[in-house]
Amino acid sequence: MTSILVICTGNICRSPIAEGLLRDALQRRFAQAAPEVSSAGTSGLEGSGAMPESVQAAAELGVDISGHVARRLTAATADPPDLLLCMASEHREMLANGSDRDDRVFTLKELVRIRNARVTDCGY
Repeated sequence: MTSILVICTGNICRSPIAEGLLRDALQRRFAQAAPEVSSAGTSGLEGSGAMPESVQAAAELGVDISGHVARRLTAATADPPDLLLCMASEHREMLANGSDRDDRVFTLKELVRIRNARVTDCGY
């Protein structure tokens, strides 16, 4: 099964929201065939819940992340996913850094630019 790992620093603010929104969108579009989505933090506050403000922001967008439990990014969590989606360039630089992961590590902005370029190339 295809898997996506969303990465930020603490895994209590940005990445839990992105994980929840992405999981929800993919499940609505692909149902049972949706990729697995998870998140981790480069300095993850292991075992912490998402910040209340993050839970509220996600809820306002129709996604419940109240059960989120933070985890720290490790070599083991970084190697299996098909796509590593970073919230900031420093996360991408840390993960790619000439490794065999280079072709599957993107910032959210890079992924949006790639998608928009492909749509434009198709004439949409």
